[in-house]
Amino acid sequence: MDFLVFLTFIPIFITIAAFPLCALLVGWYTKSRIAAIAVGVLPPLLLLIIVIMNTGSFPVSDSWLRDAMIYYSGLIITGGLAGFFASYHERRKALIAFGCVILFVMIFLSGIR
Repeated sequence: MDFLVFLTFIPIFITIAAFPLCALLVGWYTKSRIAAIAVGVLPPLLLLIIVIMNTGSFPVSDSWLRDAMIYYSGLIITGGLAGFFASYHERRKALIAFGCVILFVMIFLSGIR
């Protein structure tokens, strides 16, 4: 049973990691910092817009707004940093970019309730 749970986690992990990995790949292959940052920042930003539009309005709770700002800013920053560091095209900075991808996934999973 645990093996099946593990097998279902792999595609979910790959799907979540695809957003910052795209920024990493754009930064690595194009060496354009602006394009890599844009690719890393836009998907979480669009996700935020979709969430806001689907809920109809913001909840009136201040704690929800604070938590949402921290959560989405963490996703936006780590996605942008993954592309930024990969655009240097150096091995050490690529490792930092890959660390940002892992951090992105951890932040994303922490928002699931």
